[in-house]
Amino acid sequence: MAPLDTETTADATAALTEYALGWSSVNGLGMGVKDPAGLWTTTHLPFCLMPNALPRREFEKARRLAPLYNELVDAISRDAEWLEGVLRDVVEGDPFTHELLKIFREVRAQAVPQQPLCLGIHRSDYMLHAPDNGEPPCFKQVELNTIASSFGCMSALTSRLHRHLIARFACDDDEPPPPGEMHALQVELAELVPESPALTALPDGIAAAHAAYGAAGALVVFVVQPRETNSVDQRVLELGLWELHGVKVRRMTLAEIAAEGRLDGRSGLRVGARSGDGDLVSVVYFRAGYTPADYPTDAEWQARRLVESSLAIKCPNIGYHLAGTKKVQQVLARPGEVERFLGSSDPSRTALLRESFAGLWAGDDDDAARAAAADPRGFVLKPQREGGGNNIYGAALAEKLRAAPRAELASYVLMQRLFPPRQRATLVGRGRRTSGETLSEWGAYSVYLGTGGGAAPLVNEYAGHLVRTKMDGVDEGGVATGYSFLSSPVLVDDDE
Repeated sequence: MAPLDTETTADATAALTEYALGWSSVNGLGMGVKDPAGLWTTTHLPFCLMPNALPRREFEKARRLAPLYNELVDAISRDAEWLEGVLRDVVEGDPFTHELLKIFREVRAQAVPQQPLCLGIHRSDYMLHAPDNGEPPCFKQVELNTIASSFGCMSALTSRLHRHLIARFACDDDEPPPPGEMHALQVELAELVPESPALTALPDGIAAAHAAYGAAGALVVFVVQPRETNSVDQRVLELGLWELHGVKVRRMTLAEIAAEGRLDGRSGLRVGARSGDGDLVSVVYFRAGYTPADYPTDAEWQARRLVESSLAIKCPNIGYHLAGTKKVQQVLARPGEVERFLGSSDPSRTALLRESFAGLWAGDDDDAARAAAADPRGFVLKPQREGGGNNIYGAALAEKLRAAPRAELASYVLMQRLFPPRQRATLVGRGRRTSGETLSEWGAYSVYLGTGGGAAPLVNEYAGHLVRTKMDGVDEGGVATGYSFLSSPVLVDDDE
């Protein structure tokens, strides 16, 4: 590990940064931004100049957890009575979740065929947390993302960037190897940064759903936000679908689906000109629709209803979306809840899941609320939201718990705050470098395609990893929202 930790001069770091920016430009590690004139353009995605150390045992644990969380989400989504019961208190103080649950009920009540196949592209996010008993740091789950799990493709490119930088510069002062070869140390170091399979696993998953739908000439719809800043990540996936599988993609906003979408006589979803049949849609992949801002008018809600009512395979369907709420995460931590869905025939499976749970309490739990208000440093208050920038910390958390009505607090979840080990890193954003002590959040992608009901899934696999690194002292963690920088894991053993 020494070559990754060696101090470098400011000139050497500047040269390495310039090289990394060039690699990013050539290889599409980018995102959308507005220039000073207000016009949209692209720049490099914020990244760490070098990967971040991660215990190999925790990386492998996250890989083993990925298919278990897939099974859990699928089982929850199909247990309507349990899901509605869990969210009943939440919806009183949360209009957004209330509307999602309303659509969930409406679709189930329809006297038309419903699509049994469910496609999930999930990402379970973790932080390393040092237990009080002195044991080594271990992963605790921050949240489970079941809709718009972004940056899979960009994370895979970030790992390629870091592998390339190590191979190119780790032994730069040594005698050069023969042409086309690398020093043994370069090979060893590059292999410590694992490749992420997301560039193939994610398009493979969507293509499997497309094939299972079984309609020649159908296309996949990506539901996106207007002026999407993360379009490069999505475009890499779109290009992979075409180049690897010959599957066509159309990008549409919810407003465009509302204007162009309709059901045919067999509940197929069609989009396109009103004068003709339009294009049949096999899969609807949501990269939008996870935040209230995505529904500025009733038209967007009607579009969501239309999609949910159709036979198109949804990624996710609204049951999967609701299964990823913070309230579900909190309730699953109660004794017996995980076992309800995964059974108790193999206790090692449920034990592995439970090991990953952090402390979780209902926002209106009086005892937990009093403890958090008295010492807010050890807690975070979370609403039922995705996308970053929503959580409440510190003095604001204490004030919220004291002043908010009980019905509103019921829509929140209190979570144990995790304190991961710090690592020194150099962060690069908009071409500028910042160095200092940083914290990281780690994610594991997974793909699931199945019909439930005890049938074996068509796909259930780990699909890649994510590392988001931020300066120490920054509470939120979103890359698109400007808080974090993409990185990669460099795997270390406990004795290193």
